[in-house]
Amino acid sequence: MKICNGTIVVSMDPHLYNIVSLTIACLICVGNMLLSIPLLVAICRSPSLLGKPRFLFLFHLLVCDALQLVIPLARAALLTSRLTMPVTQCVVLMSADQFLVMVALLLRAALSLDRCVAIRLPLHYEALLSPVRLRVVVVLVWTLPLLMSVVTMWVMLDRVHMDAAIPLCLLYVVVCGTLWDLGPVIIFYMAVSVLLLPVSFLTILGCFVLLCYQTRGQLCSQRTAGVTLAMQAVQMVIHAMSMVLSTTNLLSSEKNEQWSLATSITYTLGISLISLVYGYRSQELRCRLLKPLVCSQVNTSQ
Repeated sequence: MKICNGTIVVSMDPHLYNIVSLTIACLICVGNMLLSIPLLVAICRSPSLLGKPRFLFLFHLLVCDALQLVIPLARAALLTSRLTMPVTQCVVLMSADQFLVMVALLLRAALSLDRCVAIRLPLHYEALLSPVRLRVVVVLVWTLPLLMSVVTMWVMLDRVHMDAAIPLCLLYVVVCGTLWDLGPVIIFYMAVSVLLLPVSFLTILGCFVLLCYQTRGQLCSQRTAGVTLAMQAVQMVIHAMSMVLSTTNLLSSEKNEQWSLATSITYTLGISLISLVYGYRSQELRCRLLKPLVCSQVNTSQ
């Protein structure tokens, strides 16, 4: 435990903390890439899959998850090499991370809504989720968070008058403490916290409740609905755990780096695994992934 600028920080050794953070980020990023690339290639090679809402949302979600894992990897690499970070780099990484978190959350809400409509209203599925509506949804999912993040980042960078390198123990204390005095930043976080997060979580929760009501007493016979319910339940638990841990650490007078590390691992690992499970449990994607292997075995036997 040590004191940085009047704030008590329950801190690991800075070098050890960043080595651990970098190692975990590398392992998660490499594992996610190795498992995501086959799914992305399979979806891209089949235009018919991109025309289906579930695979379209899954494709963008896998891309967003891959980009989201690069942020902690870049942050850990920069801090490991120097143990300090300029304010501008910190602001850019924070804005990029916030942007990708918002996109991923909206995509997961859209994917949950898609699964709910597919199970509850199968006869109206194609009419409700037409290609035009899908394109509009995808554009809005990426555009709205991008505009919010870019505007906020510009306001924050405009207030940075001295791009000094800040030590790890002071990084988020100084940056966040300074930025919270800015009106636009407060408006941004209020918009995200009051509008985006509750709407997305309520959408996922509402779909979960509707699916539970739809499949009550029939989970054994409706395996697809059961797996979908399980995925949505795990998704809500991971989001809730991450929010509770991060909020507790943020509101506490003692900033605990172990808690921050646990929160980051819980969120990045759990959320990336959910997207991969959605992909690999799809029979259509499995058939396309196994097709080259079957063809190669046939050619070898001939």
